[in-house]
Amino acid sequence: MGNQVPGPMCTSRVGDKWIDQGTMCLAKSPLPGPCASLVRAKCSTMPFPGSGDKSAFDGNHVYSQAKEAATKRAIDLQIIGGDYSRTGEISLENEDYLKKLIELGSRRTQKVSDQAASGMQFFIIQGGGEGLLPHAYENKNAGRVPASGQGTNGKSNQRIYDVNDVIAVFDSGGHLVSAARLIRPLNVPGELREKTAEKVYNSWHKKNVSIYRNTYFDDLGGIMYLGLSVDDGFRGSGKGSVTIDLHKKEDTNGCIFIADRHTPRKDELDADGKRLLNSWEPRLIVDILKAKGMAPEDVKKHHQYHLGIVYTVKIQ
Repeated sequence: MGNQVPGPMCTSRVGDKWIDQGTMCLAKSPLPGPCASLVRAKCSTMPFPGSGDKSAFDGNHVYSQAKEAATKRAIDLQIIGGDYSRTGEISLENEDYLKKLIELGSRRTQKVSDQAASGMQFFIIQGGGEGLLPHAYENKNAGRVPASGQGTNGKSNQRIYDVNDVIAVFDSGGHLVSAARLIRPLNVPGELREKTAEKVYNSWHKKNVSIYRNTYFDDLGGIMYLGLSVDDGFRGSGKGSVTIDLHKKEDTNGCIFIADRHTPRKDELDADGKRLLNSWEPRLIVDILKAKGMAPEDVKKHHQYHLGIVYTVKIQ
């Protein structure tokens, strides 16, 4: 029969039927093994602990049908050592988890620096939101979600969104500032083509990140927001230019939303009868400014405040 490799073989889809307390490729496959190619990282040969409740893990961590989901689930299990009792560690609040996710997700080519970086360290982890999704995406491809949306002209149309990316921000010493899932338009009819959206997004690695106050749409009766902008070379008002910022969830012609479950409705009013969404900002924005010694009201119109550098990690 020839030479046979002992232990389980990895498949192209990490599913509940083979990752269980008796079988986990990351823990049992020999080096280098097919598992290494799945997660692009070295597999652990430590014994599988077999502890904890797998049903609790599956209930708390939603992986969609996106192509990145299999690898992301394998990475998550590797980070917790296959111990389902550690399921709570897989969280956007957990600094150590996010650092390991960046390292393993990048095939160990990137890591958060603790050597006094020149500014904040922004990591966009493509596919990193798998396992951290709302239950509504469990049987969908979270990398391509058709949904209706409204542009700044007030008209609604059908778009395609990628909802399984994550942004994690660390200070210059490598301490977690904040993290959030992203909702990224891939296609906005009449405004943004998918080819352009991907071209801009994929150009962000090692580019400068700033924050500014956008009041243009407020002057037109729309929403005012604080936007994270990337110095990608595409921004401007000339032919062929495109501006893609990251900001709170409201109207968009192509900008990326910062997911935050506390986002007010567009018609929700504050105690003074004013639109609440105008003055509200996501926790990610508030935390970033706090780390810089600022508050949202300190960001003045027509000013750009440099924050740091963005790095991109693509889970495949």
